[in-house]
Amino acid sequence: SVVSFVGNMLNIKPICTMEGGKNKIVSKVRGTKQIASKLVDMILEANNNDLESKIITIGYGSNEEDFKKLKEEVAKRIKAKKVTYNGETYVYP
Repeated sequence: SVVSFVGNMLNIKPICTMEGGKNKIVSKVRGTKQIASKLVDMILEANNNDLESKIITIGYGSNEEDFKKLKEEVAKRIKAKKVTYNGETYVYP
């Protein structure tokens, strides 16, 4: 589609969730460098910046480079009771 073509040209990356079995775009960022920061922003916002008593589990796929960026951003900004990581996470229809 034209939207996808333009998004690729401008290096716009969607951030998606699953709601009711359907994929939903909840945000878009420009470039992969901004993805980790935006994901952490969304986690903090969804929890009113109060994660100190919570255990957070973050799943990721096979992209180790992006995972490292996310892990660094989480370590810098999220102060939770515990943060765990679940590698090679896949979502099937």
